[in-house]
Amino acid sequence: MAHLELLSGSQTRPYFDRLIDLYQAVFSQPPYSESLPDFLNFAGRLSYHSRQPGFRCVILRPAPESEVAGFVYGFPGKKEDWFYKMVSHRLTPALCTQYLDDFFEFAEIALLPAYQGQGLGGRLHDALLAGVRQASACLRTTPTPTTFTAGEGGSP
Repeated sequence: MAHLELLSGSQTRPYFDRLIDLYQAVFSQPPYSESLPDFLNFAGRLSYHSRQPGFRCVILRPAPESEVAGFVYGFPGKKEDWFYKMVSHRLTPALCTQYLDDFFEFAEIALLPAYQGQGLGGRLHDALLAGVRQASACLRTTPTPTTFTAGEGGSP
């Protein structure tokens, strides 16, 4: 049975090295095939995001004392942030009001391939959003299409 733990920004900091390694293990594989600049970018984002008010991170361990096998994090979105600026101009004013006036930014999720396809990503998702008070949640995704094929390490 997987063990989930909700952490604040300061509680997440001791896990930074492991989360960066885990991100690299997941996203260096197809279909993402990210490289060193992407991993360095993630490390900077994680450090910056963890300082945002309301930051939440959930880590997943296969057993209570085992190594972290997955994580998800997010924080309350703000109109002056990059995400809002990237999305708001693509929405109608009504949709912008509906989804971005009070939103939680679901920023990252990563789960080692050995643990994918077991419903654990869904559990991470649900644990992150449990108790969030914002009216909506917005997930950041890769800007390029990805396609999974048999033998590439699991299902999307």
